[in-house]
This record gives sequence, C-alpha cells and structure tokens, in this order.
Amino acid sequence: MQTAVLYFTLVFGFSVIGYYFETILKRIERTKNITLVSGPYHPIYGFGIAFAFFICTLDFSIWLKFPAVAIGIIAIEYLGGLVFNRWLGLKLWDYSKKPYNLHGQICLSISIGWVIASAVFVFGVFRFWRAWLTPTVNAWVLIACLVIIFTHDLVKHSVRKLQ
Repeated sequence: MQTAVLYFTLVFGFSVIGYYFETILKRIERTKNITLVSGPYHPIYGFGIAFAFFICTLDFSIWLKFPAVAIGIIAIEYLGGLVFNRWLGLKLWDYSKKPYNLHGQICLSISIGWVIASAVFVFGVFRFWRAWLTPTVNAWVLIACLVIIFTHDLVKHSVRKLQ
C-alpha cells in the first residue's frame, strides 16, 4: 500500500508542478498553456517522474539507470504525443517547427533538456528523495497538492466571474 501511495504522490504532485512549470514557460514564450485536463496539472510530468523513480529503485548500475531514465522520459513524451496530439487531435504540443524533430512530438532541444533533467535526478535528487519520501511526507504532499488545486480553481473561477 505504501508503494502505491508513493507512486500516486509522485504522479499527482509532479503533475501539479508540471502545470505551473509549463505555465511559466508559456508566459515567457507568450503562448497559450494547453492542458489535457481542466485542472492545474499536466499528467505527463507526473508519469515521467514516477517512471524515473521506479527505474532508480531497480538494482543495476547507476550508469545504466541514467540513459534508461532519459530514454524512457523521451519515449513517454513521444508516445504521449502520438496518442494525444496525432491520434486524438488534441494538439497539446507541437515541435514540428523546431529543428531535428520526430513527427513534431519530440525534438532535439527539448530532448537535451530531458537528458539533463534525467542526469540531475539520477545522480542527485533521487538519493535525497528516497530517504525523504515517507508515508507522512506523502500525505502532506497530497494535501498540499489538493490545497493548490482548490486555490487555483477558486481564483480562476472568481476572476472569471468578476470580468
């Protein structure tokens, strides 16, 4: 049960963090933040971090975990793009105008970012997190995420009614 709660916390928590990360990036780029769901979360970030955490818990060389995490996260983005962008026509992201893209779903510059993020996670963050994430911390993370989502929705709908 604790393992299920841990992975739920990772998926849920990083889906929320991913939403705000994307929101900041889109504001800088002056483009619209398009989401799969109506709340403040991007599930692809949550599934990516849960995958990375799972790979890091396996018993093999850290030098093999790093490329496994990087390739896995890039594959999650590519497969997610194929399903949601191409097959379902949602157009959540489009890298077709970026150089060295594959079907507009992944591109070299973004993939390099995922490789760097994977290195930071595998060689640094994971060791800290593994010791830090306990059932009590997981409960507080879930509570914090729910408070953030509630506050986000409250502000979003209040602003909409005032306009």
